[in-house]
Amino acid sequence: MTNDITADACALTGGAGDDYPASIADGLAVICKQTEVFTSIDGDEVALFWAALIFGDVLATGRGHVDFQETNDTQVGEIAIEGVLQGTAIVDYDIEGGVTNPLTGNPIMEAEISHNDTAYTPTFELAVLADST
Repeated sequence: MTNDITADACALTGGAGDDYPASIADGLAVICKQTEVFTSIDGDEVALFWAALIFGDVLATGRGHVDFQETNDTQVGEIAIEGVLQGTAIVDYDIEGGVTNPLTGNPIMEAEISHNDTAYTPTFELAVLADST
């Protein structure tokens, strides 16, 4: 697949499979650049983690995605940050409480964060509680 970017428009050509973005209800797709954040998390030791995108305006309706990776860009796990309430999208995982841990595997050294809100640039917050015993 190739893309042709002019100003704020991106035309995709070629490829195979499902139509994209033609199959989206309004015909529009939002493509946001990922932001790289360096981390040091051993996903196997995570007991609880919380992630949020704070958009700074109660009218914001954005949501986001975090791709947790090893140092060589290999994905360890990913999470969607949805459910916006008053301009903040939050996700939490209580692994000790029985929720499946999406971050098991090799140590996480970076997180690639993206969001779909073109009006508000969010602040990303991440809190991790680990049990290293």
